[in-house]
Amino acid sequence: MSESHSFSSLPEPIAAEGPPATSESATAPEPGATRTRPWIALVLVGGVAAVVGALVATAVTLAVTRPQPHEYVVSVFLQQDATDEQKAAVESALDALEPVERKFESREQAWDNYRKLFKDRPDLLAAGSLEAMPESFRVRTKSRVFDCALLADARDLAVVDKIQVIQRPTEDEAGAEIACG
Repeated sequence: MSESHSFSSLPEPIAAEGPPATSESATAPEPGATRTRPWIALVLVGGVAAVVGALVATAVTLAVTRPQPHEYVVSVFLQQDATDEQKAAVESALDALEPVERKFESREQAWDNYRKLFKDRPDLLAAGSLEAMPESFRVRTKSRVFDCALLADARDLAVVDKIQVIQRPTEDEAGAEIACG
């Protein structure tokens, strides 16, 4: 018993349009067709990578070389006849500095500090007196640069005799007095 199988149920092959393919026509593009250029994609990726790398390098450089904030000490010396209301107005005006520390120095505290500072200089001790010592506010603040405009409200008060701003020294830089006219 031999069975015969008929392959008539298999689908017919689909004929391609156009001329039959040859090995030459399979690799060469047809005339007028655009060729893809893989090197363009590589150039674009490389360019984007270079830009991103430059941005990252710039950000790191700025973060590392950015100057650290300086510490400033602002001394506001008051006239001899300052009232409590005037002292409160000066203290309020100094809030613009966003102080890290603020303290008021009375005439007595100023005299004690003067005597400690010049204990080995009898000539300077004899020249000073409690009555000559001014009351003052000492404010310590930090910033990259000192903005003298922040002192405008304090400077405009009639009770303020003098304002002195000192940039404290660091390991890398000497201290300095800041002229805030």
